[in-house]
Order: sequence, then structure tokens, then C-alpha cells
Amino acid sequence: MRHRTQPRGEAVTITIADDDALAREDLKSLLHADERFAIVGEGADRVELLQLVRTTRPDIVMVDADLLAAAGQGLIRDVREISPDTKLLLMGIRADPEAIIESLQAGVSGYIEKSSSLDVLADACLQVAEGVQPVLPQMATDLLWYMLEHQGEARRGRQQTSLTRRQQEVLYYMAQGMCNKEIAAILKVSETTVKSHVTGILRKLGVSDRTQAVVKALRDGLVTSDWDNHTAMG
Repeated sequence: MRHRTQPRGEAVTITIADDDALAREDLKSLLHADERFAIVGEGADRVELLQLVRTTRPDIVMVDADLLAAAGQGLIRDVREISPDTKLLLMGIRADPEAIIESLQAGVSGYIEKSSSLDVLADACLQVAEGVQPVLPQMATDLLWYMLEHQGEARRGRQQTSLTRRQQEVLYYMAQGMCNKEIAAILKVSETTVKSHVTGILRKLGVSDRTQAVVKALRDGLVTSDWDNHTAMG
């Protein structure tokens, strides 16, 4: 286990958790080239990771999917308890929808493939750091609707929600992985209006960020793949 306690400037601080030393080095080399990020720690197992989180309080923990599978979903809870402001980004060689969905429900902010380019990796880290939306590059829609079809069907129609029609529309597009700007363009409203709707959605669903809102909505059947989202309201 190694860690550096003095990040560069205002860089997003990152701790890497992966039992593959070569994979850690490759990831460090990629991110080190971008001054927006600072690697403050790296660990190969659960014990090392939790110790690093205690000592470095990173903005992001990038955790390997296999390491998480071995350590158990309780690792996500432990990281969040030690450092509530730290966000987790899952990394993997290939997407396992059920594992990713389970991790989203447990509190990770998204998933990214290990083979991603620096640009894709950097964008994902910045999105996670800013808490803008669930990070599921190139597969957000498929994964989220997979959750709906396999976990939300039984609950659909039985859940009560106080969301307005417009909030349901915004939530639908959030579940498609869209940002506020994209949603505003579709609904022909301002980004400020969309942001206000998102705030109301989080409050009514009792969640703290967009990832949790989307996971809860799809898990509980609050939005559906055949929902008539084209009925505009003024």
C-alpha cells in the first residue's frame, strides 16, 4: 500500500483499489498525465483500501469489480461511513449488468470499462466528482432498463409517488442518462427549471443524488420503458 498526502493544487483526488499491480500502474500513468487529477493512494485489497480512505479522504475511489466481488458489497458501505464525501467508481473488463446494478443500489456512482481512453476516463471521473449523473458510458440506457425489466415489473403500478407529471418526465430522461442541458432542450425549458425539478425529485424520493434517484425510480417502477414521455406540459 502506498499513498501521497499532498495532492496537486485543486486536483480531484483519487485512490485506486485493484489487486492487479499492472492495472494500477496503467491507470496511474493515464491519470497522472492530466493535471486535473491526483492519485493519493493505491491498494490491493479491502484492508488496504479502508486504511487509505481513512488517511487520504479521497474525492473518488476507483474500485475493481473483481476486488469488490471478493470483498462484498459491504465494502461500499464501509467506505461511505469512513468518508461520506468520497464517491466510488466501479471498473471492470466487461459489463456484468446484475453486478453493476447491485453496486449502484449499494451506493457506487457508476461503472467504467478498464479499456476506456483517457478522455472517457477523465470525463467519468469529473462526472463522479461533481455528482452530476450516473456514470455508465455507452450503456446507461441498456443497464437501467435491464434493471426495470428484471426488478421493477413486480412493483409497477403498486408504488405511490407524489411526483408531478413534469417531474416524472424529467426523471424519465434522467434514467436515460441525460444531463440537465439535454433534458432542457427536449422539454423546451431552461436548465434552471430542470435543475429545480431535479431538486424536487430528490426531495420527494428521499435520496441525495441523481444516481440514487434513478436507481430508486427504476427499481420501484416509477418510470417505465413505454411511458408516454412525449406528452409535453407548459
